[in-house]
Parts: sequence; structure tokens; C-alpha cells
Amino acid sequence: MKNLCLIPARAGSKRVPNKNVKQFAGRAAIEYSLRAAREAALFERVVVSTDSDRIGVYAAKNGAAYLKRSSKTSGDDAQLYAVVMEVLKHYEAEMFDNVCILYPCAPFVTAQQITDGYTILEMQKEADTVFPVTSAGYFERMMRMDDDGKIDIVFSEFTEVPSQEMQPVYQHVGAWFWCRVASLLFNGTILPADTCYGMYVAPWEGWEIDTEIDWMVAEKIYEATH
Repeated sequence: MKNLCLIPARAGSKRVPNKNVKQFAGRAAIEYSLRAAREAALFERVVVSTDSDRIGVYAAKNGAAYLKRSSKTSGDDAQLYAVVMEVLKHYEAEMFDNVCILYPCAPFVTAQQITDGYTILEMQKEADTVFPVTSAGYFERMMRMDDDGKIDIVFSEFTEVPSQEMQPVYQHVGAWFWCRVASLLFNGTILPADTCYGMYVAPWEGWEIDTEIDWMVAEKIYEATH
């Protein structure tokens, strides 16, 4: 099997400016993903897809290829699937079987996570996509809240039911996807409806960084766990 690692690292980030190269616990955020990809030792090629020469330099310094994005995949509305297809087309002669889409700002990702995800993809023959998930509470405890803060309890009949009798639900962690290339081409999506598999990670491993507050909390968690 031939595996490609793709790190999609667009420069634009409005909530955390220059997020992918901002210093996180002493090194640029993207360096954590580049290191994890290198240490996993599963990839024939590691590619950083970006519209930024600055990010491209980080890629080159860490042993990755730098592929400049087209104008179609550089805008705010660019979809991840389109970015993946652009990279696969560029390297189509290498005929990759699988691609690991590794987020550029995922400092908790490890080579072991990437390896374990690949093992699931290999073992579960019907799996087209594998990605990390973490706990999102319980289905029966879902609530809605209006603009005034008024709560609507969706399943009020479960308010007195203990959690061990409830159905746990999970949410995707923004860290990586393992995908079969043939599935991407056939289904036209990273997340086909019936052939996705999850790999559980602890909540702190799945901490997503979308805001400056997220960033500050993430650094504290990282310092406490490394």
C-alpha cells in the first residue's frame, strides 16, 4: 500500500491570525503535525498544501513537499475535499492507495494516533474513512437554547434517568482523516454516509483550537500532559 500524508495549511485564519505558524509551547503549530507524520513512518510522501510561502518554508525545513494551492482552493469558501483532489491529481502518477489528511494545527496529534488509525483502516475492509472521535455527552441530554438563554429540554422524559442508562454520543476531532483514495474518487466526499469508522481519543487529545481562548487553554493542557 502506498500512503500519502496531506497537510492542508491555508494562511488565512481570522479568529487566530497566522494560526498554523504561530508559536505553540515553543514551536510553530504546524511543526507538531509534520513531526507526527515523519515519526509515523507510513508515508511515501508528506505534502503541505498551502497558499503561503512562509508555511511552505516550514514544510521544506521539516522534510515535506510544498505544493502551492490554486486560486480555486485558496479562498475562505474552499472545501477540504477540493484541496485533497487537487493534491491527488498533482501526484496521480504515484498512484497512492490511501491518504491521511492531517490538520496543520493539531498539537496533540501523535505518530501513534496516526498509526492506530491506519491499522483500523487496514483491518476494517469496509471502512472508507477513519477519524478520531471523543465524547460529546449523551443523546438523551440534548438541549436547545434561544437568544435569551431560555432552555428547551429536547427529551424531558429522561431528566431523571441516570447517565449509565443513556446512549453516549461522539463528535469528530479536528486532527486527521485516513481515507481510501478509491473511495474519495467514487463517493465524492471525505465522509461517506455508511463507511466511516471512529477511533476514540481522550477529550484533551481532541482539544480543537478555533479561538484565542482555545489556544491559551490548549497550551496549558499541553504543558500539563507533556
